[in-house]
Amino acid sequence: MCRAARTGEVQVLALFDNPQVIGLKHTSQDLYALERLRAAYPDKVCFNGFDEMFLAGAGCRR
Repeated sequence: MCRAARTGEVQVLALFDNPQVIGLKHTSQDLYALERLRAAYPDKVCFNGFDEMFLAGAGCRR
């Protein structure tokens, strides 16, 4: 497990230690934190971006 500096990161690391959690959608602009998560848990899925970007990329229409 990688070291985390903030409470939010500690919570995410605890979630990723759960084998039932397969990934997350990262909406923070802290790309360094995302890189550390991906390095520590390469088997987990990480989507990056805000809801509007995610929906547009997934091909969803309103």
